[in-house]
Amino acid sequence: MTQRPFAIKLGDRLPVLRAQLLDDNGTAVNLTGATVKFGARRRGSRAAVLNTSTGVSTLGDPAEGNVQYAWQDGDTAALGLGDHEGEFQVEFPDGRKGTFPGDGYIPISVRRDIAS
Repeated sequence: MTQRPFAIKLGDRLPVLRAQLLDDNGTAVNLTGATVKFGARRRGSRAAVLNTSTGVSTLGDPAEGNVQYAWQDGDTAALGLGDHEGEFQVEFPDGRKGTFPGDGYIPISVRRDIAS
C-alpha cells in the first residue's frame, strides 16, 4: 500500500508530523525511557539533511508509540522543494536501536506556496 505523502509548504513550521511507531507485527513500540530522533533526506539521496532530537516528542502514553516532529526554523528550506523521505530513530534504555518505519520511509513533500 502506498502511503500518502506528508505535505508542508516551504518555510512553514506547521503542520507537525505525527506518527505511531509500530514493530514488524503492527504492535505499538513502547517508547518509555527511549530517546527519539527524526531524520530526513531528499528522496534518492544518501545524505541526511535533518538528523535531530530537537522538536521530537512523544504524545500521550509512551507505551502507545505515538510521536511528533515539530518543524524548526529553516528545516523545510534545508530540505528544499520536492520529495523527501523521513524516519524516526529510537534508542531504547537498554542501548538497542531501531528505525521506524522498518520497511521504507515516511514520504514528505515540500511545496512552494502560492504567495512565494
